[in-house]
Amino acid sequence: MYKTDRPITFEPSRIGVSQLLREDILNQIVGSTGKYYGWAVGGFLKEKHIARVEVTIPQFDDFLNVDKGVIIELCERDSLDGILVGRLRYIFVDYYTLFIPMGQSQDTEVELQYYDSKGELIIHTRHNTQNGNTYGNMPSPDLTVRDGAIGALKKMFKEMEVK
Repeated sequence: MYKTDRPITFEPSRIGVSQLLREDILNQIVGSTGKYYGWAVGGFLKEKHIARVEVTIPQFDDFLNVDKGVIIELCERDSLDGILVGRLRYIFVDYYTLFIPMGQSQDTEVELQYYDSKGELIIHTRHNTQNGNTYGNMPSPDLTVRDGAIGALKKMFKEMEVK
């Protein structure tokens, strides 16, 4: 978890949400990963009464090296308070019931970064569904993607003190 040491003095009302890092590859591993992520983020922001604007970061190939100039340009163009950038990783976990193998689930680890309209990284957080969620039955990928994204968003908004 990273949080800027500068005070966060605003509540966002319009956030740009970029494509997931390597979304095309994730969709090959589990079809519709990008859609599951988009639905989870969109639903969460809607509950917070924050407008979601889809943005595309060109040449987005490194999660830890997002171009500050691109963030500023996108925020100015679409009147955004900031941009949410995400990375998802599947964690394949063997599930057992009474020592009987039931199959392999696709738990997730979702990392999110929030950049303000000046291109400054405000918060970087992550949520791992294998460690942070309890499932009675083997979870489906749409559930673990949703839980990973929402778990990371909850941590982020708590740190930003957004209600």
